[in-house]
Amino acid sequence: MIIKICGIQNIETLICCEKNEVDYFGMIFYSKSPRNISIENAYKLQRDSKNLNIKGVGVFVDKNINYVEEIVKKIKLKFVQLHGSE
Repeated sequence: MIIKICGIQNIETLICCEKNEVDYFGMIFYSKSPRNISIENAYKLQRDSKNLNIKGVGVFVDKNINYVEEIVKKIKLKFVQLHGSE
């Protein structure tokens, strides 16, 4: 089984997920979501997860491909989830 938890916004929750063997953590780039994350916070979480087993996933809703590519490059994402009508 592969487990992904979305809406991670801080290192404490990320570490909790790691300790509980969660495989992926979702960072939501959707301004209407209460779990929306800033690019700066996402960068920090992605950086902090570098030496952990858990992997970051960027979650995008109806975003232009250029915006997605920009975020992927800025925070060095390897995984993306498209949630909308892309």
